[in-house]
Amino acid sequence: MDQLFRSKGFLTALFAMLFGTWFGMAKLAYTSDAPFNVSIRLLSPITVTTDLSLTFPPILSGTQTDLTVNPSDTNAAVFIAVGSPDMQVVGGIVESSIVMIAGSGSANERIPVDSFVTGGDMDTAGTASFSKSGTLDDLRVGATAHIKNNTLPGAYSGNATFRLLYK
Repeated sequence: MDQLFRSKGFLTALFAMLFGTWFGMAKLAYTSDAPFNVSIRLLSPITVTTDLSLTFPPILSGTQTDLTVNPSDTNAAVFIAVGSPDMQVVGGIVESSIVMIAGSGSANERIPVDSFVTGGDMDTAGTASFSKSGTLDDLRVGATAHIKNNTLPGAYSGNATFRLLYK
């Protein structure tokens, strides 16, 4: 029996049993576990359609003015969007400014447009929420055109990009 206590295997097993139990109890006393759920909501792609383009009212050439169309005006751009119900989005114009051009686009045939402003279903920061049916039907944009007194008469046009994304 004396030889049993002196054997390496017995002492190792006894040591492991004593300290393993003690450390195991310490682990239980000083830790805590909590389960958690993992989930994801897959959103519908957003589809945006232009209902009305932004149109500035006619004005006589030779007049230097900053002509503004507010989002609440009938000439404002209006967009319709479809996406995931009740989800918040933010919309706005990608470009900070554009240039409307007539004729050959010479210096006197260019009208800069900037100061794009959102309205309708969007607040001034461009934030809106899809309805319970996943629609937004009054996304409005206004802007300011800067007309110089030497701008030639003509039909001016340009392109801007309205972007809507989930917030």
